[in-house]
Amino acid sequence: MPTIDTIKPKNRRRERFILEFRDSREPVELDAEVLARACLAEGREIAERELAALLAEDERQRCRTRAWSLLSHRQRTRAELRRALRKRKFPADVVDGVLARIEELGHLNDQSYAAEFASQYAASGKAGPLLVKQKLQARGVDAAIIEQALDPVRDGDTQKRSALALLEKWNRRPKPDDPQKRRVAAASFLARRGFDGDIVWDAVRTVLGDGNDSG
Repeated sequence: MPTIDTIKPKNRRRERFILEFRDSREPVELDAEVLARACLAEGREIAERELAALLAEDERQRCRTRAWSLLSHRQRTRAELRRALRKRKFPADVVDGVLARIEELGHLNDQSYAAEFASQYAASGKAGPLLVKQKLQARGVDAAIIEQALDPVRDGDTQKRSALALLEKWNRRPKPDDPQKRRVAAASFLARRGFDGDIVWDAVRTVLGDGNDSG
């Protein structure tokens, strides 16, 4: 069995430690918490099986630390957090185990995330339901959860107010000058913002007219 020769901190923060061995075995790194729980000491022999288990726990600890760090900056969906952790080369089974625990603790909930996301867009008036749906899909939210979350954004009165406000602001632009082209451009603008078709054309007629003026 390899014998631990030295245990030294990797840096000043002492978050990770380097274990060096008396034989030809390569040094290994361990998280400070993993090291403390293992009660390792210099001069102690350690079985390969125990060392392998400690390295596996170290990987889980690093994955947990990274996950909490990402969530401390902003709330994320499960798929977003999983992608970010896999991008850091953590194994899929380690990532899934960490995510499951965070979900148990109530800090990862796609249903709450989607509901809050949609409500914020409804309150801001910056987008219609189709765009909100696309954004949630891009974040990996399940289709059934998205459909439930879209209720406040799909509200007809909310859509009308938002579309009118956005189009009135858009209408301050000087171009295009041709009235028909301007109506088409206005409709395209609102469609890109994710509003339903009938809402789009109602807003266009209200702000720009219906295009039937005899001149």
